[in-house]
Amino acid sequence: MSSHIQFTVVEQSRAEQSRAEQSRAEQSRAEQSRAEQSRAEQSRAEQSRAEQSRAEQSRAEQSRAEQSRAEQSRAEQSRAEQSRR
Repeated sequence: MSSHIQFTVVEQSRAEQSRAEQSRAEQSRAEQSRAEQSRAEQSRAEQSRAEQSRAEQSRAEQSRAEQSRAEQSRAEQSRAEQSRR
């Protein structure tokens, strides 16, 4: 009888230890998953900011180029009008 109770206590102890290890493993996987998700979101956000920055830079350069062409065109037109006079 005594040995049977002792055996049950040992089994119960092993079962609790097993559940605790399983719980720690699940928690570890969950934390790892959250960390990976966080890194992925951060990466997407950085990529999005970089693309937005490149797009804004491209628009600014295009705008400066158009402004420069317009000014050059006005200057040429002005010289042409002056030479006709």
